[in-house]
Amino acid sequence: MKCAIMQPTYLPWAGYFALMGSVDTFIVLDDVEFSRQSWQQRNCIKSQDGAQWLTVPVKVAGNSHQLIRDVEIDARQPWRRKHLNALMLNYAKAAFIRKYKQWLQDVYQTPWRLLCELNVRLVQDVASFLNVHPVVVRSSELEGTGGRVGRLVSYCRQVGANEYLSPPGSAEYINADNQFESAGIRLEYFRYEPAPYTQMHGSFVSHLSALDLLLNEGPASGSVLMAGVRKPYTQEELESVQAAGSGAQ
Repeated sequence: MKCAIMQPTYLPWAGYFALMGSVDTFIVLDDVEFSRQSWQQRNCIKSQDGAQWLTVPVKVAGNSHQLIRDVEIDARQPWRRKHLNALMLNYAKAAFIRKYKQWLQDVYQTPWRLLCELNVRLVQDVASFLNVHPVVVRSSELEGTGGRVGRLVSYCRQVGANEYLSPPGSAEYINADNQFESAGIRLEYFRYEPAPYTQMHGSFVSHLSALDLLLNEGPASGSVLMAGVRKPYTQEELESVQAAGSGAQ
């Protein structure tokens, strides 16, 4: 049984959902420290002028070390109206805006208090639209023990996973304290190359929110999404690729 673990992101990009679609169980890492101005609270859509940031304002006064699950949205700012208006304006002529318009309106008319609740709702809804259906578990529902890597291993054990598919960005700290082999868990690194798709407003831009894919491709989005998945790297293969890349700079 294969597992992946990721922090809850606001309007994640396609690769986030492709990772979800490559595992049996997906753990939402919601009990680690929140990072301001990260993907946890913002992401990009496409406008006539290129990538446009959408950022959810959060309360930060006196909360410098709060956990992701506890972060409160700053409701004093009209972010819900602004984000919905930006989506409706920039995707007004997208082929499938009508199909998802009511869903978007429902999401942005909800008075969200916690950022994590908003993000998890968006992740689960978009995953369903993309025909991605792993079992979703929150890390706060499990018991994390040990250090940074030890927690990942403990989560895998608790959900019965014998394979862990990691994002490549985690390789440095995992390799510094790799406990997966000794725990009998196969470690692989996710490999994804975004596939181009029909897109508005000029030349193709990758790594936007998966909403861009969904609103332009509709029911075909799931196939486009998974077309970018490649055979995972082993630790040795990823190290070789990274070494070659750094040597070329």
